[in-house]
Parts: sequence; C-alpha cells; structure tokens
Amino acid sequence: MRWQECFLAFAFVALLLAAPASASAGAQDDIGMLKERLAGFIGSKEVIIIKGAYASAVENALFYAATKTYSELSQVPMIDEEEYSPELGKGKVLVLVGGPVQNGISKELMEKYGKGAEEIGLYAGRVVLIDEGGVKAAIFSDNEGFEGIGRNLKSSPLAPLVGEKLVPAAATGIGATLLIFWKFLVGLFTKVAKFKAASKIMKRVKKRELKRTFLGRTVKGVRIKAREWIAIFISAVIFALSLSYIHLSPGMDIPAFLLITVIVNFIVYSIRHGMRLIMDRHYGHHTEYHLWFKGAVVTAITGWLGNTFSLAGYTVSEGKIGSEGKINYIINVVTFAAFIAFWIWNFLAPNLIIHMAMLLTLAIAFLQMLPVSPFSGKGIFAWNRKLWALGFIPLFAAYMLVNVL
Repeated sequence: MRWQECFLAFAFVALLLAAPASASAGAQDDIGMLKERLAGFIGSKEVIIIKGAYASAVENALFYAATKTYSELSQVPMIDEEEYSPELGKGKVLVLVGGPVQNGISKELMEKYGKGAEEIGLYAGRVVLIDEGGVKAAIFSDNEGFEGIGRNLKSSPLAPLVGEKLVPAAATGIGATLLIFWKFLVGLFTKVAKFKAASKIMKRVKKRELKRTFLGRTVKGVRIKAREWIAIFISAVIFALSLSYIHLSPGMDIPAFLLITVIVNFIVYSIRHGMRLIMDRHYGHHTEYHLWFKGAVVTAITGWLGNTFSLAGYTVSEGKIGSEGKINYIINVVTFAAFIAFWIWNFLAPNLIIHMAMLLTLAIAFLQMLPVSPFSGKGIFAWNRKLWALGFIPLFAAYMLVNVL
C-alpha cells in the first residue's frame, strides 16, 4: 500500500464508472478506448495477470475499472509477482498491475523493450503495451509507477525474518521499543560491561541546560547560535540519510540522490526552526536545539532495518508549557500541510525531490507529535489534549499508510 491509496482509490473508481452525464465523461472515454485497444492487443491469446508487490490502490483501481468494461479480464485469476515464473507466462499475454517502481516484472520488461512500447495516457495513469521479442504485455500504472522512487525492502536485515511486506512495521516496532526501553537497555549494558566512560557520556547527554552565552548574533531579537545551527545541520543529515537508505537501488545515481535528500531535509529543518526562533522572540522564550545521542542511534538503526522511527535532535526549553505547546503545534501543523501539498504535487507530477520532501515532512511532523519526551508532542499534549488529538490522528493515519502498511 502506498501514500495515495485510501485518499484517491475510491474517487478514481467513481470517476471511471460514473454515469456519462457526470463530470467523469473524460474518464469514460478513456476506459472505453482502452477496452477497444486491449481487445485488439490481446485477441484470442491466453492471459496471465500479475500484481506487483507494491502496486498502489490507484493502479488496482485502474485495472479494476478496465475489468468492468472488458469482462474477459475479470475471469482470469490474479497471481502475485513472487509467484510468477517465465514458464507460467510462456505464450501468454502478461497483464501487469503496477509500473516499474511497484512491479519488478514491469521494470524488467521496460528496461528491455520500453523504447518500442506504446503508451496509452489515461485520466489518472497510463497503460503501456509491449509487443516485442516474443513478449506481449500490458502494464497498468499510475504516473508515479514510472516517475517515482521505490522502496528496496530487500536490503533490510529484517526481510529474511519477517518478509518484505512486514519490514516497515517490524522496524517501527523495534524503534518504538528502543525509545521506550532505552534507559533500561543502556543501564543493563553499562552494568554488564562495566563501562564507566559510556555511563558518564550518557549522563552528560541527558543534562541539557540553556546557556545564555553563545557564539553568534542576535538579529531583531532572534538568537542565531552557531552551535544550534551546527546541531540542526547534523541532525538533518542523520535523519535524511537514514530515511533515504531504504529507497536506494543499484540503478540510481546514489551520491546525487543522497545529496538531494540531505539538502531537502536541511531546508525543511531550517524552515521549522526558523519559525520556532521567530515565535520564541514574539513570546519572549528561550529555546535551543541540541543533538540527541540516543535518538541518533535509534534513527540510524531503524533506517537500516527498514523504517526510520526517531529523530537525531530535540529542543531544550525553559518549560513554559502553554505558549511553547502552541508554538510547536503551529509548526507541526504547517509541516503537515506542507506534506499534503507535496503529496498532491507528487501525485500529479511525480518528481524525486518532491517525493523525498513529502516523505521527510510527514515523518518529522508525525514523530514530533508523539506525546513522549523529548518530542514536542509531549508539550502539545500537556497544553491542549483536544488539539493534540486533532493533529495526531490524521498524522498517524498518513504515517501508517505511507511507511508501514
């Protein structure tokens, strides 16, 4: 399941199947034309339907709508991508649900025969017809299936243990466990190993105090601290690299992808913390962002396992629950709104930079709404529980759909 699924699948099916008198006339024309083209393309040949491991709801909806007008397809059993073998497809027309990003077989065929393929653009996606080298295939895909980035869950060490589909959920569960039981685990390790130096370091990390003196300058009442922006940059880099790990694949320009992800995330962090500093001045607060050793470790581990679930830094404040809760709530709502904007943009015109901005803004907003220390959600919860729930519930649902389900 992918990020656009629940939001768009029902609406898309309605567009394709609604009465001709409605505003979906364009979709009706599309699906009618597709029926004729598929009938001519498939002819009397036997068909095998293969669903991609990461096929989106839009792709499933597109295929479902096609089966309603071209009923022969609805009578053919669908198999999963993992069940397919070249022997099964011999002499048959392959109907693939999911573009190259969501279906490995689609990716393989597009790499071999994509240049000579015929593309049929539809109301909310496309169908690509391949007829070359003895291979006949029809690929049903949304736009992101060709332009987006996939998740390489095979690279997770959890994949052999729980299966690829459960990797994100398992990684999230491990991350949550590490955050909850961190003190116990560190204490146990320290006692067993008798490593006093580690214990002293951990104590220093915990004791975060606001210092009035700093290297930097004050611009119209806004404190610009060198140490704070160094911490923001390092934290942004750790989080960006962790989140991008699961999206790496051999075919991409990995250094360029990582650089883009780091730059995008630092911009997101800068805007969030810039808002905080400006509102601090307005309310007469003094806050500062610090690196978080525990969070950085959990961020790196969960990213490696398959789903980043932590942050590498947090904000130390003077403890003014009311106005600080309000400030953090506004920042998180703005970040969530940015996610929605990037989500819509990426669906209409898939783009690597926009896709990563979408993932980053959602992950940051969700994690910062968690009502536990040291995330800002704890202060928001103490300030106004109803508003916290109003923000957290849609964030939780979006996070699950994008990263876990």
